[in-house]
Order: sequence, then structure tokens, then C-alpha cells
Amino acid sequence: SLASGSRAASSLARRASHAEHGASTHRTGLPHEHHRPARVRTVRRDPRAVDPLSRVIALVEETRAPQAMQSLFEVAAGLAASRGEWERAARLFGAAERHVEETDYRRDPADDAYLSHWVGKSRTAIGELRFMELAAAAHATDYFDQVRSTRQWLATANETPVRMGMRP
Repeated sequence: SLASGSRAASSLARRASHAEHGASTHRTGLPHEHHRPARVRTVRRDPRAVDPLSRVIALVEETRAPQAMQSLFEVAAGLAASRGEWERAARLFGAAERHVEETDYRRDPADDAYLSHWVGKSRTAIGELRFMELAAAAHATDYFDQVRSTRQWLATANETPVRMGMRP
């Protein structure tokens, strides 16, 4: 559509402008202000974490950039865990791990620390066996099916209450 084409052009222009003016970018190709807010807001359980992730989804769908896809799965796994959605977190972690294995990508240490924290909580909440089952099932799922599923979940994520009593 014309609107999505305009958004895509605007996004590309914004990223090019940031690169041109020396602004630092995350491995996704997005300026850090698009990636870090999702991670920071997830740690704070802030509902605004959804907005930066939605921008990463748009980038993934627009460019199919492997780094953006990796970032999406990792940050979304953390967001799901921070909301007490342990099984969703396990599936997203499984997708992230498959992506790491297939691309030989190395996680940034800050991303690894962020993800390890939430993966540990998810494993504790649902048990090691269930976590591994869900993560393994995600290995068999097409990446773009997982991206679509994540987009659908994010569209309703702020409407779903955080499961406060379920945190380990």
C-alpha cells in the first residue's frame, strides 16, 4: 500500500540519516534508541516496550535482515517472560537459538545477559522439560511464521494483563 511504502521509505531515510550523521546503531541496523527502549522497558515491565519491537518487526518484514530478526526474537522472549508468558518466552527463545545456530551469529554480551536473565526465570517457572519441549518445537517453525505470530501477539500484548503472581 501507499502508506506502508511511505513508512518504509521514512524508516529507511531515518536509518540512513542516523548513519550519515554518525549516530550509533545496534546490530539490527536501527539506531540504538529503537532497540534499547524495548530491552530497558521490558526490564521495567513497561507496556511501551511493544512500540520499539513493532518497529523491529516492520524492519524484519521490510528487509528480512537476519540481525533484526535475531533481535526481535531475543527481545520478544524477554518481554514475554517479563509478562509471565513463560511458554511464549520459551518458543521465542527456541527461535532465537535456532537463528544463532543457523547464522553463526554471536550475541552481544549485553543482549546475552538480558536474555539469560529471562530464560532462567522461564525455565524455573515452567520447568526444564517443558521449556526444552517448547524451544525445540520452535526450531521446526518457519521464521516468518514466528515473526507473524509475534506481530499478532504484540498487537494485543498491552491489552493482556501482566501475570504478576506467576513470576519465579
